[in-house]
Amino acid sequence: MVEAAPGERREGRFRFKHAVTQEVAYNTLLMRRRTELHRQVALSIENVLVTEIRDFYPALAHHYLLGDVPDKAASYSWKAAQRAMNIHAHVEALRFAEQAVELYEKLNDVGHAVEALYLVGRVRRYQGEGDAALAAYERARILLEASPDDHRAQIGTVYAHIAELATRWDAKHPDLDGLIVRGLELVGDEPSPERVRLLAARAFAPRKLAKATTADWENALRTAEEALAIAEELGLLREVSLCLDAVGYAYRELGKFREAYAANQRRIPIAQSLQDSDELIDAHNMVGATAVVLGNLDEALEHARLASEIAQSTEKPRLGGYALVIASSVRLLQADFAGALAVVNDAPGFDQPHVNSNWKSLLAFGMAAAAALEDEDAEHRLRDRLAESEPNPAEIAGADLLSAIYGWRKSESAYQSARSAGGPGGMMERAIWGPRLRARARAAHPGAGPARFRSRRAGEGGEAALRRDAGLRHARPRVRTHGRDGRPRPRAGHVAPCG
Repeated sequence: MVEAAPGERREGRFRFKHAVTQEVAYNTLLMRRRTELHRQVALSIENVLVTEIRDFYPALAHHYLLGDVPDKAASYSWKAAQRAMNIHAHVEALRFAEQAVELYEKLNDVGHAVEALYLVGRVRRYQGEGDAALAAYERARILLEASPDDHRAQIGTVYAHIAELATRWDAKHPDLDGLIVRGLELVGDEPSPERVRLLAARAFAPRKLAKATTADWENALRTAEEALAIAEELGLLREVSLCLDAVGYAYRELGKFREAYAANQRRIPIAQSLQDSDELIDAHNMVGATAVVLGNLDEALEHARLASEIAQSTEKPRLGGYALVIASSVRLLQADFAGALAVVNDAPGFDQPHVNSNWKSLLAFGMAAAAALEDEDAEHRLRDRLAESEPNPAEIAGADLLSAIYGWRKSESAYQSARSAGGPGGMMERAIWGPRLRARARAAHPGAGPARFRSRRAGEGGEAALRRDAGLRHARPRVRTHGRDGRPRPRAGHVAPCG
């Protein structure tokens, strides 16, 4: 029935020859006997394997749970979750953290339950599940508010977590302004990490507006700089990186890409010193994105490579997805269409285009590369994938316009659809097809001034629009010299007639 485990170095360890045998034998035991044996196994592991006990946190959590020892089951579940996080085993970390939450709640240990919920929220965010992460933080808030003890400071910390999640990342909150105001009331005016994070969230908040104005982003920049000054005064390195991100984002939206580039460059050594892979990936992404706009394509490609490698090794597909968007955009701008298509086809997690907009942008860039290569099968395949990902009108129209331009096809209808849908959207999309859109507009409406097409944002200043235009002038498609009909094509940088 049993045999020694092959290659097992520890003496006295055996396993059943067949799982069914184990299941039948286990089910023949009375419940009381099972519980007793689970306790004995857990105690034996603790007493015999003292020097190797870290390797047995999951087993101890399991045996103490089934041995009806909830305090030790909770403790080892939490330790197992932390250890799994340290080795980037996020699925295992999530499972044990959620188990720890349930056990700590039953034990009325609010403090440890909230701590475990923070980990649940972090892992959910890594996986691109913003709403699930928000639910974890809201559950922590409810636990603290329902407790008879005074948890005002801890509740303020939860508000800071929720505010960052709902502004810097993708979660949606119904009353974002009220959330930030309430959080700032809880943490008070004294400098603190929580106040820094709430101010940084206020600086990111215009991202959630339908049409943020120049005034919105100028106020955001001032708020981000205020938060940065507090973080630097307190020596809070993680919060310094957060605030630099907020400063850089505001500069980007104001069209000041060199300042945004400099702010994000400062984040890289900070994230390295903290060994914070999340911040490091994001910093490389933001430096790479601004480098694209500034025309430093080789540098952008290097930062995208670094971000992608770190994201893969730490199992953070959401952040890694943006690195791939940068890489594919650079390949398009370099006229390396085969390289751009390879980035799309080889993308890890490519079967999850619904997770966030990164994958949809990647599909659009892949369609453009396939069109440039006259690979109709690849273009149709990628468009089908895009259609399956529930894109919004701007995403599908932008993809069609890119394909038409890079495939040198008539694009007037695609151009009109893209403009009416509100495109271009993010910075990478503007960098790739913003100049082409303006060129198409001028070809279709030769009497119209360029100011009409500079920006899709209401209230954007002319200087910011001109700076962005200047930063994007390098973005011209390099096309084949002859079309399918054998006729010569115009030289690079010119556009085909709109039809």
